[in-house]
Amino acid sequence: MPPKPLDYVSINENVKKAQYAVRGELYLRASELQKEGKKIIFTNVGNPHALGQKPLTFPRQVVALCHVFIPSNKIATKSYRGC
Repeated sequence: MPPKPLDYVSINENVKKAQYAVRGELYLRASELQKEGKKIIFTNVGNPHALGQKPLTFPRQVVALCHVFIPSNKIATKSYRGC
């Protein structure tokens, strides 16, 4: 029997109350300070490079390899390890 589809009534209350954290009182205040010339680093938006972290090269390479076109005759060989 297939699972019941979700609708507004069946969704968990915590999901209904979830907020988009990038906007809000704190973000608006930081934007005001930035307009006044103060340097603001928005760390809540997933930008670790703004804090000097090196790029995450390995995950990018894995994703790139998973999207590489491999001719169908290569897939059957032992040398090909697809994702």
